Amino acid sequence: MQLKLYRLILFISIFILMSALSCGKAKDEKQKDAQKQAAEQIISINTAKVEGRSIKRVVETAGTLMPWDEVVISSEIGGTIEEILVDMGDKVNKGAVLLRLDQREAKLNLEIAQKTLDKNRVQLQEARNNLRRSKDLFEKGIISASERDNIQTQHDIADAQMAQSESALNLAKKKFEDTIVTAPIPGEIKKRHVSKGESIKDKVPLFVIVRTDQLKFYGTIPEKFSPQIKVGQNINIQVEAYEDKTFSGRIERVSPSIDLETRTLTIEAMIPNSKGMLKPGFFAKGIIATITENNVPFVPEGAIYSSLGITKLFVIADGLAKEKNIKLGMKEGSMVEVADDIKAGDVVAVTNLTQLYEGAKVNPVKEQ
Repeated sequence: MQLKLYRLILFISIFILMSALSCGKAKDEKQKDAQKQAAEQIISINTAKVEGRSIKRVVETAGTLMPWDEVVISSEIGGTIEEILVDMGDKVNKGAVLLRLDQREAKLNLEIAQKTLDKNRVQLQEARNNLRRSKDLFEKGIISASERDNIQTQHDIADAQMAQSESALNLAKKKFEDTIVTAPIPGEIKKRHVSKGESIKDKVPLFVIVRTDQLKFYGTIPEKFSPQIKVGQNINIQVEAYEDKTFSGRIERVSPSIDLETRTLTIEAMIPNSKGMLKPGFFAKGIIATITENNVPFVPEGAIYSSLGITKLFVIADGLAKEKNIKLGMKEGSMVEVADDIKAGDVVAVTNLTQLYEGAKVNPVKEQ
């Protein structure tokens, strides 16, 4: 009985094993048939040719607009403010009068210095005449050498007094002129520090003037682009206040070293601002054109396929699709720059990309 049971179990096991082997073989054959059919499948696609374009490489920067000049105006002398002619925001030309001090004391000192000079001029002229006559009289033996020397001394004293009075007059003129404070540069009044009637000491700040008809753009660029940046290159900037406008300028200075903390290079550019649209302190973004490259490959956006972080396209040649991993560059309209093993004139698929794979047979139906 046990022997019969053993034989039955053995028979069932062999049967199950044979059935499994038979099913596995059938499954393998089905997979092979499916792969064969897939290999023989021809996928219809639309294609496009890779375009070779000339492009200008650019470097992006960001920074701040600053005044071309900023000057703190102070008084050379002390006094009482009699009149203020400008205030914050006013535009001024070079030499424009900003403020006047009380001129009465300075005017009086100027008049005294002028009168003293006039008096000394008369005395000097008399001393010159006396000196000329004394030389004639001494030659004729009418006066002694000591008398001649006394007249010479009087002349020298008068001449020294004349020189002193001229210096005093010039100083009085300067102090009188210093009662009128003028703008040393063209620009706009940024700050006014004083008020009419206020008594001030010398060297006290009165105004701050900024020159805004042209501005400085201070920006930074990444370290890797530093070899491409040169003095004289053009730069186009944009600011948030005028999003639809571009302002052009010129790079004037380039830092000789890289900032160790930010790993960036600092540049300074001059931005014309004759219309006064730009304001010091604006944040700005800039574009610097560097080099021009020719025959750069561009493909339609529809040729780009991304999956699992990999960007690729399919080059079509001899009825087969060849998969190419690529890097994307700049975009121009609906065309995208591609890098790596792609060249102008190559044919790429632009439809049915999800069905394509390396070596897939294709039927180019239409070229875009």
